[in-house]
Amino acid sequence: AAIGLVGAINLIGKSSFVVVDPVNNLAKTLIDRLKYYDNSCIFIPEKDAISLFNEKSLLIIVDTHKPDFLESVDLYKLAKNIVVIDHHRK
Repeated sequence: AAIGLVGAINLIGKSSFVVVDPVNNLAKTLIDRLKYYDNSCIFIPEKDAISLFNEKSLLIIVDTHKPDFLESVDLYKLAKNIVVIDHHRK
């Protein structure tokens, strides 16, 4: 979901990224394959995301609504503008 949103957002001329721990994540195989076929750097670690984030940034959270499941709780705490897209949410 995050990769699809990044693609759509980048198509309209806005910068967007997927924040992910490059070592400890559940999508390592997918990420490695995408990096192999597409050299653009859409995957960034938490520290880079925090340094790029500002008051106009939008944080889009996909596939969870629980802060404990986020890749970066610190980024979540910084965000003033948040959108949650989660079909699991009740």
